[in-house]
Amino acid sequence: KAATPKVAKHVLEDGTAAWQKAADATVADDLYWRLSATAPAGLTAYDTYAVRFVDTMSAGLDPSKVAASMRVYVAAGADGGFDAVSAGKDGRAGTDPAKGWTDITAQCATKVAVDGKTFTVRTGDLIAALGGADAFTAGARVVAVYNAPLNSACNHGIAKGNPNEVYLRYPASPLGHGSYLSTPKDDATAYTWDVRLTKRSSSG
Repeated sequence: KAATPKVAKHVLEDGTAAWQKAADATVADDLYWRLSATAPAGLTAYDTYAVRFVDTMSAGLDPSKVAASMRVYVAAGADGGFDAVSAGKDGRAGTDPAKGWTDITAQCATKVAVDGKTFTVRTGDLIAALGGADAFTAGARVVAVYNAPLNSACNHGIAKGNPNEVYLRYPASPLGHGSYLSTPKDDATAYTWDVRLTKRSSSG
């Protein structure tokens, strides 16, 4: 009972090609976010096991590309990191799964709320995706990657930024009954900046 799933969120910084808790971005440019969940080892007696990411974006983020860009991957084992796809300094995340990862996007459902502020990503059965209960008992990692650029309403400067948070819903018990628990929230933030130019004469 002490072993519970965990969730984390990161954003792709194009200057370093690294997934970080904060990144700089230009309005309307592609901006990739990564949700990562860990199902701990030792979860037995489940016939099926699915989790749901619940994501809340600030008003400065554009939700229009979320559903079309969403890709979801799974890997066996609770350890080993979350580099499910490549990340380049062009600011784009790859789509081909890295070694040891399986693309399960087709088995997942992404639903964006009408107001565009929240969306959910429900995985398919992780036990089946990993090939059976024996593999799942060792734990599992799930990664979801999507594109949500900054929009014209975003905050500029360091004071507020544009946060993006997530929590994970997971089965409360192998007995079923449709009951779920939730992890604590985690977030990442995108920043953008103003440029001020001052013109001076060559004299005076």
